[in-house]
Amino acid sequence: MNVIDIIVLGIIIFSAVKAYHKGLIISLFSLCSLLLPIFLTMQLYPAGSKLIDQHTKIYESIQTSVANTLNLREQISSQTSLEEQTNIISELPLPKTIRESLLVNNNDAVYDLLQVNRLEDYISGYIARIAINILSFIIIFIIIYIGIRILIKTMNIISKLPVLNSLNKTLGLGFGVLLGLLRVWFLFVIITFFGTNQGMIKVFEMINDSTIASILYSNNYLLKVIIDLSKIII
Repeated sequence: MNVIDIIVLGIIIFSAVKAYHKGLIISLFSLCSLLLPIFLTMQLYPAGSKLIDQHTKIYESIQTSVANTLNLREQISSQTSLEEQTNIISELPLPKTIRESLLVNNNDAVYDLLQVNRLEDYISGYIARIAINILSFIIIFIIIYIGIRILIKTMNIISKLPVLNSLNKTLGLGFGVLLGLLRVWFLFVIITFFGTNQGMIKVFEMINDSTIASILYSNNYLLKVIIDLSKIII
């Protein structure tokens, strides 16, 4: 267990304890007020990614940053066999989920979609595409989440919820764990976006070496959705 594990456990325990004191009804309401923005964001963020591509140079900037951070041009020669490509990708200082995605999509069809013909351009382009999707996801989520919170506050909904008893508090604890898990997943999505920064390589190494955080990262369904859909909209 390392520092990352402690942070992850801290988030989950804090969410669980807070939910216990609030009880089931308010905890369930809080969970739904987080799930709804996530659901809506999943429907809308591909369009946001296209807008970012069309009106900014962020994709190109991230692609260059990835290539420089990972020293791709120094590691990859002009001619590499498929086995060598697999070894190069497998040894990249990236989370296992990203490496697996790179391995699965290392084919001509994806190269054509990314408009690349070299391994280093594929790696940097694919990671840049994921980063754009994450950026779009974060921006849209924040807008929707703030909008929903304003609506809740305006309508004074929470004050109208029923008072909770001890059983509801116990059940609230369970929903608090789920809420904490969602928060951890969302934090990992944000960390992945900043993965092109040199300083984040150490963080990824700590995640890979962790006991609990590595499992949660590898099973981060929010990130998996973003990675899967990136194959459709690139």
